[in-house]
Formats: sequence, C-alpha cells, structure tokens
Amino acid sequence: MNKGKISPQTRQQIGRLSDEVIEDKREIPSSEMPIIEKGIDEEKAVEQQATSQMRAQKEAWAKKRIKEIEDEVHYLTQKRQEEMRKRREEVVNQKQQDSQPLEISSKPKKGRPFWGKRIKTAQQQAQPETAGRRTGG
Repeated sequence: MNKGKISPQTRQQIGRLSDEVIEDKREIPSSEMPIIEKGIDEEKAVEQQATSQMRAQKEAWAKKRIKEIEDEVHYLTQKRQEEMRKRREEVVNQKQQDSQPLEISSKPKKGRPFWGKRIKTAQQQAQPETAGRRTGG
C-alpha cells in the first residue's frame, strides 16, 4: 500500500474505531469545492459554446461552398448545352448551303446495279473468255 494514499473506506473505518477524522492531504477543503466546480463547469460551458460556434461556422461555410459549386455546375451545363445547340445549328446550316437540289429522273438507270461491276450468269461463267471479250472483275 502507498504511504501517502488512504482510501475513503479505510478512513471511515479508522474514524469509527477511534472517533478521529483523518484528512487526506490531497483533498480540497469543502469551502473551496463549489468554487472550483463552478469554474470547471464554466470552463466546460465556454468550451462547449466555442465548439458549437465553430461547428455552426463550418456548417455555414460548407453549405455556402456547396451552393457555389452547384451554381457553377448548373452554369457550366447550361453553357455546354448552348454550345452543342449552336454546333448543331451550324452543321445544319452548312449542310443546307452545301447541298444542291437533287435531280429526279423519271426512269431508273439501266446497266450495272453494283457500281459498275458486271454480274455474270452461270452460263457466261462457264464459257471461256476469248481475246476480244475480256472483262475485268
């Protein structure tokens, strides 16, 4: 057991047996106790008030910053949509300027339907090519 430390239960037992009051050296007199407790309570209250004020300031700053970011995003999306709309209009205008009226023919074109490539029938494919009738393809 430590020499300087007496537990409250031991103090009470000794006091009952010998009718003496043994004071703990570390104990604060009861007259000063409420003042110290009030000081501690006041300090805690001041600290709590300061922390709550800091929280409120941080929350206000965060809300303000969130609002700024949302406004900026909204502005940028509108700007982007406007640019895209202008580009589409420019493309449409360019196509209208470049396009020439198409000639509509009354008759379908005769000849080779596949870009000039001749299609041979099976009978034509079976015949050997002669010197005068060579075709590419």
